[in-house]
Amino acid sequence: MLAVSWWGVPVSYKPVFMVDGKWVDNQQRFEKKQEALDSASSLFMRWTIPEAYDAHESDETVNYKRENHQDVMLDEEGATR
Repeated sequence: MLAVSWWGVPVSYKPVFMVDGKWVDNQQRFEKKQEALDSASSLFMRWTIPEAYDAHESDETVNYKRENHQDVMLDEEGATR
C-alpha cells in the first residue's frame, strides 16, 4: 500500500545524489524509502561524481521497485515490465 502524507497526497521516494553541493535525482520513484536508498547506494558505488546519496519524498507515481538487488521498472498498472 502506498504511503500517504499527512495532507492526503500519496508519497513515493526518489533516490537523490549530491553533485556539486546540490541534490539531483533521476526519474525513478519507489514505494518504500528503503528501496530508494538501496537503489541510490547501488548507483553510488558505481558512479564517481556524486559526493553523497539519500532518498527524498516525492508526490510522483511509483514506477520502480527493488527485486533481487535490481531496479525493476513497473508499467502504469504497477506490474513488472
